[in-house]
Amino acid sequence: MPKFASSSRSNSRAPARPAASSTAAPARTPSLATRIAGSLLLLPAAGASFVLAAATLRKGSIPGCGPGSGCDAAANSPFAKVPALGWPVSYIALAYFLAVLTVWLLQPRGLSRSGPAAWLLRVGALASFAFILIAFKFDLLCQYCLVANAANLLFWGLFETLGHHRAAPAPTAAPRAAPSPEPPASPLRAAPALGLIAFAAVSIALFALDLTLGSRARAQAERDRIDSAQRIRQASRDPARPPSGDLAATASAAPGTAANPATPPAPATTSFLTGRWRQGPEVAPVRIVMFTDYQCPDCKLIEAEAAALLAENPAVSLSIRYYPMSTDCNPAVGSNMHPNACWAARAAETAGIMDGPAGFWRMHQWLFARAGAFTDAELNAALPSLGFPASTFTATMQAPDTLARVKEDIDLGNALGLFFTPMVFINGVELRGLRSPQALSRTVRDLLAASPPPTASGPENDRPPLALDKFIADWRDQPVRFIGPQSRPGTLGPADAPVRVVVWGDLQEPGTCEALAALRAHISTRPAVRVEYRHFPVHRGCNPAAPRDMFPHACLAAKAVETAGLLDGADGFWRAAEWLVNNRDRLSEQALRDGLPAIGFDETQFFASLDDPAVHQRISTDAAAGKNMAFPSIPAIYVNGKYVPRWKLGATTGQPVLAQILDAAAEPAPRK
Repeated sequence: MPKFASSSRSNSRAPARPAASSTAAPARTPSLATRIAGSLLLLPAAGASFVLAAATLRKGSIPGCGPGSGCDAAANSPFAKVPALGWPVSYIALAYFLAVLTVWLLQPRGLSRSGPAAWLLRVGALASFAFILIAFKFDLLCQYCLVANAANLLFWGLFETLGHHRAAPAPTAAPRAAPSPEPPASPLRAAPALGLIAFAAVSIALFALDLTLGSRARAQAERDRIDSAQRIRQASRDPARPPSGDLAATASAAPGTAANPATPPAPATTSFLTGRWRQGPEVAPVRIVMFTDYQCPDCKLIEAEAAALLAENPAVSLSIRYYPMSTDCNPAVGSNMHPNACWAARAAETAGIMDGPAGFWRMHQWLFARAGAFTDAELNAALPSLGFPASTFTATMQAPDTLARVKEDIDLGNALGLFFTPMVFINGVELRGLRSPQALSRTVRDLLAASPPPTASGPENDRPPLALDKFIADWRDQPVRFIGPQSRPGTLGPADAPVRVVVWGDLQEPGTCEALAALRAHISTRPAVRVEYRHFPVHRGCNPAAPRDMFPHACLAAKAVETAGLLDGADGFWRAAEWLVNNRDRLSEQALRDGLPAIGFDETQFFASLDDPAVHQRISTDAAAGKNMAFPSIPAIYVNGKYVPRWKLGATTGQPVLAQILDAAAEPAPRK
């Protein structure tokens, strides 16, 4: 009975109510389309960061971002590295985007909106927003930086709206169930940890590569420094050597009197390398001349070295000339890399006009202390402590005479083939390898230790080679690169010619067209030269290595010239190339159809062959080889396997000097 009664009570228990959660809204997770969209935003961000990191690793410029470009300005700005750490921002960006992509792909439910990963994404978006503002404020418009940061902002917006998971609402009256054993942990739940591992792995890999490549770069810089030091010692032993360049004819006439007649007149400009403002004796065993830019970080470092040398050895002299990397006063640089550099140079010159060398050096040190950046208010506030009346100083700085003095230095720098700062000369010989640690200090101390001649020389014999001789010397000093043979129609000249020229270019790019025209004009009178043209169209439709789609008809031009070569060999190739060069600005498919009779081809046959797989294969093969060469820009010209760093006198509209370089290539190399 008791058991029966107990059993009866047990069976009379009411059935459990269904849990409230059975009617609750399900948890929301990102859809497949959202996940794909997020990946498509992260991939270009990571790709652009990879390009920037690669350029930082190899200390070179990016295709489409040569010297003077927004990318170059951004890479040389204070914002390119983390303050105090000196770690490149491009490395952090690449590691960050790859880590976020790892988490995004391995977390099927998305990220929690309130979790630490979400807040990390928000910090990253804030950093991207700040970088974009900085880029526009300081004219650092690097297309790769803008792509990476814009894609990051779009990804953050996607995450905030659709990319996070939302938990289901808690049940209102669910019975408490017995705890169930935890299921085995899924590898996908470790996605955030894998993201951290990815960030660390990429950072470590970049650190190792940076260390290795940096060591190689420093080793090359040290070899350049040692070679320069030998030339400086040789020049110092023979101070009466014949001048290698007519600087006297190149330098401008001495400037006129100061804008304010009451101020002391500035010293007259010499006819040689030494500038108006010098510290140390005029006649000295070691004479340093530095072309500088007050907004150039490397210039500031070299200036500190030079100041220490002068402090420890009174036999050393230092002279300053200006070379602002700003189109406000220097059109040769191509872009406004350092927006305040011209005004900084004018401020230094004004100080010299008003108070001679002492005034110049006070302003010189003030400008470098603040990296050449100042507003009108900041300058006016500092002038009294520097010993200058603000009203007189401003009037003198804005006077045409002050600008003329700055341009005088710029003209001399251009005549010497200057294209970067700092450019340092010791006893009239360029000191190369400045990236080697303490390059200037060690070279000067070694020179002094070598017991220079007892009769020290003055600046009258310091005459470095002018631009043409420098460009030829720069080409000679390049290492020989292996470039495989080419048996395709894109060759011109005998196979056994002693001078071999290989050009990677794009027949829609103005420099390529100009270089090919100069080369064809040269070989028309000098047949002992072989020219090989190879494709590097700046359009991703036919060249995956292209950084962007710069020229809409680049692929059409490449296919057209290769089709002509396929149909009529080298003669057809170069006829088509000449037509494309002459019609670069109006190229289209219809224009090409209209021009085919003049080139010598039947329209039907030509367009039937335009999409031949062999044509596409030749273009892709050339482009892949060009990517491996890692040249900084196009046209990339190699003469006898040596890269030609500069082939024009002037960065933008200068005269080609390829003919002179090719003539030098045909002659035996001079003995050093």
